[in-house]
Amino acid sequence: MSLKAVVQKLVRRQASSPRGEGGQVLILYALILGLVGVAIVGMVADMAVLEFRNSSADSAAYLGAQAGAGDINQADFYAGALALAGQSGDSCTVYSGGSESGTCTGSGGDTAAGLCAGVAVEDDAGPNVVATCTQTGISLTLSVKQTVPLPIAVFGVTGSVRSTRTAGATFGTNKYFPIPQSQ
Repeated sequence: MSLKAVVQKLVRRQASSPRGEGGQVLILYALILGLVGVAIVGMVADMAVLEFRNSSADSAAYLGAQAGAGDINQADFYAGALALAGQSGDSCTVYSGGSESGTCTGSGGDTAAGLCAGVAVEDDAGPNVVATCTQTGISLTLSVKQTVPLPIAVFGVTGSVRSTRTAGATFGTNKYFPIPQSQ
């Protein structure tokens, strides 16, 4: 038998699998590629939902802080001082989820901090929102947190988004009522 005939016989034997195992690698490759594709689609969907809710929480924090900062104490203003309704150290936390409820410390809910947190929850209009607004002097800091259910559970069943904004009391210009600088 010549060398050429031996090589041809070996090539024919390897090309035709006697046990019907041809194509197994192709099937495994297709399955793995399909699973990777589904995982990528899931990650993109989850990230899109998180990005949308993060933008919404940021807008709610911005609008709430601005609304609270516009709630100046008119009696103090006409007496020549710029102050927010309420006192420094006031804090309000408002929860969404069917009915708005929350807790306020300090002067109560009818303050700049109460307005700040309430506007944030109303603006966001999503479930599982917690807005906490704290008054420090003539500025407000609003923190909005939300637990978001994810459509495709690649990163988990839920995700969290947070946004914090700070605003100062505003009325006209600071020419006549300079804002004191903190040390």
